[in-house]
Amino acid sequence: MRIATLFILLLLFWCLLSGETINPWNHDHPINPQLLIAAVISAVLVLVTSIRMGIVDDEGQPLRVLPLFTYLPWLAWQILRANIDIARVVWSPRLPIEPEFIELKMELRSALGRATYANSITLTPGTVTVQLDGDKLLVHALTHAAAEELRGGEMERRLQSLDSEAKAAAP
Repeated sequence: MRIATLFILLLLFWCLLSGETINPWNHDHPINPQLLIAAVISAVLVLVTSIRMGIVDDEGQPLRVLPLFTYLPWLAWQILRANIDIARVVWSPRLPIEPEFIELKMELRSALGRATYANSITLTPGTVTVQLDGDKLLVHALTHAAAEELRGGEMERRLQSLDSEAKAAAP
C-alpha cells in the first residue's frame, strides 16, 4: 500500500510540475500520451530507486494520507480562530492574559504523529510547545481559554486518525 501511495503521489507531483492537466473530458486540451508515458517512467524510476535505497519502509508514510485532507482545513480554522482570539486579547485595554504552563499526556504512538501534534500546537497562536518528552508535552498557553481547549483533547483526537501506529495498535 505504501508503494502504491508513493507511486500515485509521484505521478501527481510530476503532473503538477509539468503543468499538464490530465482531464479526459476536456476535448480542447487532449492528453499528450508522450507526457503521460514520461510521467509513468519517471515515477517508476524514482520508486525503484527509493526502494533500492531503503527509503520506502515502515516510516516512509507514518501518517495516513486521506485523513490529512480533513485535518489540515480543521487546523487552518483553529489557527484563524486563535489569531482572532489573540488579537482581541492584545487589543483589549485590560490585556487579559493568563499565561500558564500545562502538561499534556499523548496517546499518539509514532514519532511523526507526536511531532505533528507539537507543531500543530505551536502553529496555533497563543500556544507554544516548550518540550516534548516521550508521551508528554509541556505547553505554554497565553490564556486560560487556550489551555482549556488543549486539555479538551480535540486536536489529539483528530491527529489519532492520521497516526498509522495508533491504528495498527488499536484492538
